[in-house]
Amino acid sequence: MLHQNELAYDPPTQADWTRPDGTLGYPGYKVSNGVKQHDLYGAGVYGYNRNNPAIVTENGFEAPATEGVTLRHIMTVNLGAGTIKHVVNGVGTQADTTNTGTPQYVVQYR
Repeated sequence: MLHQNELAYDPPTQADWTRPDGTLGYPGYKVSNGVKQHDLYGAGVYGYNRNNPAIVTENGFEAPATEGVTLRHIMTVNLGAGTIKHVVNGVGTQADTTNTGTPQYVVQYR
């Protein structure tokens, strides 16, 4: 089974797509901070900010750095507009218009 989703296509400005704590954007897959056990196998978050290609999202995935939380074989992909800086929690390479359509992988987080 593969979990797949796409970030919002239409945030009008970076300010609208920035969280109150200053983090750029919202992840496509978020494991709540209080979760102690979670396993994810095979997932992709895709970015295509067609209405504003300058939009930046910090992470495609976010999860607590807890021993019982593991994400395996996850990726982000740029579909032609916008940037996803990291695959998960600051780990993994940037998906942007220099590598459109090329998955940025993290084999295992935690």
